[in-house]
Amino acid sequence: MSGADWWRFERAVARAISHCGWSDVQLVGGAGDQGADLLATRSDPTGEVRPWIIQVKAVTGGGYVGVEAIKEAVNAMSFYGAKSAAVATNGDFTKSALRRRDELAKNGFDIKLWNGTFLSTLLSKWPELHWQRRELRPYQQRIVQALIKSYHNGDARGQFIMATGLGKTVVAAEFTRAMFDQGAKNALVLCHSQDLALQLEQAFWPHLKSNETTSVFFDGKPPSQKDGVTFGLYQTLLGYLPSIEPSFFDIVIVDEAHHALAQGFQSCVNQLKPKYLLGMTATPWRGDGDSIDRLFGPPLETVSLVEGMALGFLTVTWPPAFLQRGLEPGGYFAHQRG
Repeated sequence: MSGADWWRFERAVARAISHCGWSDVQLVGGAGDQGADLLATRSDPTGEVRPWIIQVKAVTGGGYVGVEAIKEAVNAMSFYGAKSAAVATNGDFTKSALRRRDELAKNGFDIKLWNGTFLSTLLSKWPELHWQRRELRPYQQRIVQALIKSYHNGDARGQFIMATGLGKTVVAAEFTRAMFDQGAKNALVLCHSQDLALQLEQAFWPHLKSNETTSVFFDGKPPSQKDGVTFGLYQTLLGYLPSIEPSFFDIVIVDEAHHALAQGFQSCVNQLKPKYLLGMTATPWRGDGDSIDRLFGPPLETVSLVEGMALGFLTVTWPPAFLQRGLEPGGYFAHQRG
């Protein structure tokens, strides 16, 4: 753990604890966070699930974190009802911070102080593969195998269609995992919104080895040109295309691929020459009659909403009085089961 970029360091800590036994990791840092940057849960030795808050402090030049960070953590414990807290830094802690931790421990407060050395050591004690990596459902495995077969057949592109809630991101992440195991070094995941890029990055974490890095770019930040998985916006990538070797990325994945027919998005897709281009969407149909098939080829696999319900992985909920925003009478919501 190094560097003073607090935003990236915050996400690095989130990924580290996710890999090392914490569950339900949420990034909540920002205005009104009451002193918490991360929320998570973890089972203690008795089996009790304890809520945690984590305060993250990035410092420069081997700096130190003082008592104020502990004060913020105590405040967050009260606000969120957490039983345990940690202050994480890429630097170290002042002697007064260590003393304050010990004083609070005598009064029943469970507060940990994690420096960069501790976080690196913690990661080294856990297996490379994420402890929450799940076995694929049969239809997901079918699609991953179809994509791998497509690649080995010499195809340079492919797409699949899957109804919302059935795990498109899981399929994309496991395909990436398989490609990394077969020698690929990097992947680029493109989408059209900042929130989606952040969600995709976090959703990939359980499918990657601990030493496989992830990064996010938007708001003018350049995409990483290193090994690992890079997530970002096509709008931002467009400005950096001249500086990127077209064949640099081994894999390019386009989420919500129906957006890829936008002029700027198409420019990105057409400029990049990965070993494999993958498009995925739940809604391939466009009002203008254009088809994403011309970018990604015909769908290799399709899993519809009806099939998802028939397989028992989706349920339909009829909201009372149609109070949900944007729902018209006669509509419904599909929810993932299990």
